[in-house]
Amino acid sequence: QARLLAHLNRFKRYPPAAQMRRREGTALVRFRLMPDGSAQAITLLTASGTESLDAEATSLIARAQPLPRPENSNQAIELVVPIQFQLR
Repeated sequence: QARLLAHLNRFKRYPPAAQMRRREGTALVRFRLMPDGSAQAITLLTASGTESLDAEATSLIARAQPLPRPENSNQAIELVVPIQFQLR
């Protein structure tokens, strides 16, 4: 999962409106990772508390495709990943 999160972080964008309002949060996103690295059935499982952060969390999964392929698996895997937004 560390490899997947590192990959997602390269594609993550902080929504400007949330950044200006100094909004932070973590959204949990569920999706099905296919053997070819594509993602299907992307849904928001737990909201961050800020609509624009939640929208970015689900958009991120689609934008970052193809994702790192699951190791030693030729079947789809259901995943839940935390997408964390923190201002530095």
